[in-house]
Amino acid sequence: MKIPHNTSHFDRIPTTYVQKPNFVVTMDPTTNINSNDLTVFTDGSVLKNPKLAGAGYTISSNGKTLTEHSLSLGKWATINQCEMIAIKDAAETLSSLGTKNKSISIY
Repeated sequence: MKIPHNTSHFDRIPTTYVQKPNFVVTMDPTTNINSNDLTVFTDGSVLKNPKLAGAGYTISSNGKTLTEHSLSLGKWATINQCEMIAIKDAAETLSSLGTKNKSISIY
């Protein structure tokens, strides 16, 4: 894939990753949320004073929250670690919810 020199177009480049034969991740910022799909919002955060870090996610379908979780990551985690832990924990929960053949949007 050729990446354009104008960086303002990066957010409009759909990207697809195939993790396993039955698992495809597509990142497309133009995709609309379908109310029948699962929607996941994740976030990681680090406060400067006092130094505290955390991560969390919420999983919903048809506008109803199915589950949500947050956790403290102490005072040594970086913002990138917090963001990735939120995504990892949400993915693990999705795996346990029986999400086979469902469309999942993670934000």
